[in-house]
Amino acid sequence: MVCVVPTCGNSARGRTGQTALPGNKTDEETKTIMTVRFPHSVDFIITARCNLFCKVCWGWEMPPYRPLSTEERAGLFDRLLPYNIDQIVFTGGEPLLDDALPALLAHAHQNFRTFLFTNTMLFPDMHAALLPHVDRLSFSLDGDTAELNAAARAPGHFEKVLESIRIIRDSPHRPRLQILTVVTRQNHCHLQGIGGLLLERCGGILSRWKLNFCRDMGRYHKEFALPYDTFAEAAEDTKAAFRGRLRIRYSLNQHDDAYLFAFPDGNLYTPEGRAYRPVGNILDPRTYDAAKLSTIAEKIEQRDRLLAEQEQR
Repeated sequence: MVCVVPTCGNSARGRTGQTALPGNKTDEETKTIMTVRFPHSVDFIITARCNLFCKVCWGWEMPPYRPLSTEERAGLFDRLLPYNIDQIVFTGGEPLLDDALPALLAHAHQNFRTFLFTNTMLFPDMHAALLPHVDRLSFSLDGDTAELNAAARAPGHFEKVLESIRIIRDSPHRPRLQILTVVTRQNHCHLQGIGGLLLERCGGILSRWKLNFCRDMGRYHKEFALPYDTFAEAAEDTKAAFRGRLRIRYSLNQHDDAYLFAFPDGNLYTPEGRAYRPVGNILDPRTYDAAKLSTIAEKIEQRDRLLAEQEQR
């Protein structure tokens, strides 16, 4: 295991403005730092590899990349310190397939809030090395029975999710837990069953249940997708059924491109339909598409504000 030493002694997690500029910057780099606006949250694709073949997954059409070393990838976090970023999302693929994940989480956690997405298949064996460095955690659960969940995910996944929830309940390190459900033709009539299961198994450790709209980017989206109106009606009915007991959010019918993805080679992309639009590389600030980055930041702020308002309704 590679040990990555922090380069910044003062924690910047939760900051609201820019940090002091790091040294050894050229005038051009300093100008870029002062003028480019990043969104508050950046999604790092730790690896495109995955140990499942989920039918509702949109992440299988990713651009190719040449991964950097662990030290070089940790350096990507350091290069983002001068900007207005407060959260690093660790996603994939399945991040736990990368042996460098514990070191990368620990390094990022020195200066940012960390949010880890995992399918949980490896989580029971790896949780001890991960949880001390995780502020928020997201598991996927798409059914209230093993059979229904496996229709979108895989056999054995349901049991791993429940085991992982138990681990969080028993752990001295309790990150804020999100359960993410992709709402499909197969499970939209079972959402109250899933909610009941979450109340039973999660107790007070669940911070949010997120209902995701099944967009036309999955491998088998035509088999699983619902019209948005049907999705929203099912989501609102579920919110009403669990009001005061579960915090529930569901996807808006917009903001598909309200994400900024960083790949293991430092390249930055934002989704546009089924494609990924490049917006620069962290290793070279001169490549940043400042206008597009600012637009992404504005859309993420608008999406988060609308979701917060929706949750309160």
